This record gives sequence, structure tokens and C-alpha cells, in this order.
Amino acid sequence: VLAKLEPCRQVATLLTIDKSALGDAKLVRQQFSSLNLKQVHQLLHTYQPDDTISAAPVPKKVLTFVKKLQLAAEKERRRPFELFLDARHIEFSADDVSRVLRVSDVRAATPPDG
Repeated sequence: VLAKLEPCRQVATLLTIDKSALGDAKLVRQQFSSLNLKQVHQLLHTYQPDDTISAAPVPKKVLTFVKKLQLAAEKERRRPFELFLDARHIEFSADDVSRVLRVSDVRAATPPDG
């Protein structure tokens, strides 16, 4: 049950801490690991301090910093990667090839001896 509430605890922490302390990428990733950087940025961007407490608004440099972290993380996820397979170790049947290539005469091929 506690694990399911962890994102809520992290949101509460994010909204109550001194926002100027969020200038360290490692701290942001460690303290708010249940939230993605887009969520962190959105929460900070929409944060409005309560008039009953003397909370300061989120500094623009913190918003800019978190946005840069978010964009870098998104760029890293979209980075192309290469996958190298040694075809000598892949076994397949003629039916597999036929389905993939959608070629009817491939059914006549025989699989390599293994």
C-alpha cells in the first residue's frame, strides 16, 4: 500500500519544499523518482503559493532547469539504437519467412540443417 502512495508523497514534498533547492539534477531524480520530469515540470509550472503562508513562487531558473532536464530525458528516450544479430544463430522455418516476407514461393524453401 505504501508503494502505491509514494507518488502522492513525492508530489506533496515537491509542493512544500523550498523550490530554489531544485537546481541539482541528481537531487531531482532521487527525491522524485516516482514522478517523471514532465510531471515535475508541470507541477512546478502550475504551482501557486498560498496567501496564508509565506511561500515564494517557483524561481524561473528552477523552471528552466527542470524543463531542460525533461527535454534531455525525452531526447535520450528517442535516441535511435542499433541491434546487431548474428543470423547464423537464428533458426526459422519456411513458414516463418513466408509470414514475414509475404511471399508464397518461400514455402518451398527448406530450413538450414542445425
